[in-house]
Amino acid sequence: MEEISPRALFFLIVITALFDKERNLLGFGKITRDLTERKKIEGLLEADRRKNELLALLGREVSALTASTFKAASTIRFLPS
Repeated sequence: MEEISPRALFFLIVITALFDKERNLLGFGKITRDLTERKKIEGLLEADRRKNELLALLGREVSALTASTFKAASTIRFLPS
């Protein structure tokens, strides 16, 4: 027996009542759109955005650490013996 992998599926469903000229209900029309791929791409874009935010934060932290290290090194270099 084949095992079914769990995954989320996303659909947009629009149901519209259909009437004749005398406003008698004829039935219903339905349009279903599969949004699963779109949601997957949105999730990937969000993960990429969060990764970029983290890299920017790390870049600022490294820059600040480097600046303070150079300042400390230059201070030590000019201390009298």
